[in-house]
Amino acid sequence: MRHSKVVAITAGVAAASLLLAACSSSKKSTGGGAANNSAECKAYSDYQGHSGKVTIYASITDPEAGFLKAAWKQFETCTGITIQYTGDKDFETQLKVKVQGGNAPDLAIIPQPGLLASFATAGKLKVASDALTTEAKKNWSQDWINYSTVDGKFYGAPLGANVKSFIWYSPKEFKAKNYTIPTTWDELVSLSDKIAAAGDHKPWCVGIESGVATGWPLTDWMEELMLRMHGPDVYDQCDPQDPLQRPAGSGRACQGRRDRQEPQVRQRRHR
Repeated sequence: MRHSKVVAITAGVAAASLLLAACSSSKKSTGGGAANNSAECKAYSDYQGHSGKVTIYASITDPEAGFLKAAWKQFETCTGITIQYTGDKDFETQLKVKVQGGNAPDLAIIPQPGLLASFATAGKLKVASDALTTEAKKNWSQDWINYSTVDGKFYGAPLGANVKSFIWYSPKEFKAKNYTIPTTWDELVSLSDKIAAAGDHKPWCVGIESGVATGWPLTDWMEELMLRMHGPDVYDQCDPQDPLQRPAGSGRACQGRRDRQEPQVRQRRHR
């Protein structure tokens, strides 16, 4: 059940759909897991009788990885197919190494549409099966389908989304110091200056450490700010190879557009 090319999933649905592309090239085998006719296993009837292993590679590590494994445990029990999952904080770099070295996983959960597009244009992805494509279109809007569609070809179903723009605050401290919750950018800057001027603590605390990917939360915030303040047309002027350039009229540097090309811009536009 191993493939020479990686099957990409930008985000993914239930376990049955997630594994459909990986299992589609396997032949029926009487040596696989015994057919289970229980109600719990009915959803996986198309995959019973297979044997072998499916490898999944992603950036998701524990404790979240444990929830993923629990989600497809029933699939394994009902079908006899073993899922070998590897979570790696260095996913983006190592996936490229694996693909280039001919050791690609059967499935990859890819968080960046731009990264998926780069693999697709290089011919390193398997196109999603007709069954998976139909299932995805049945359950997701066209905007979601677009995230893993490159040059008219669909490569994987959505799995989820991360919201990275929340600002958490302490209601207790705001009440004690009579701070007003800001509702505009100018009010946010003004409050930040006020807290800093008080001198008892810093107004911001941001966790950005992530091994070789350290700093990515700030690059994502930079992208959000660029889009919110100046719109997608100015954002599109940013060159990922020249992070210090300043598009005309923006007054802001384009720092942080790392491996996020036009597909990522579409994602931001449709939030």
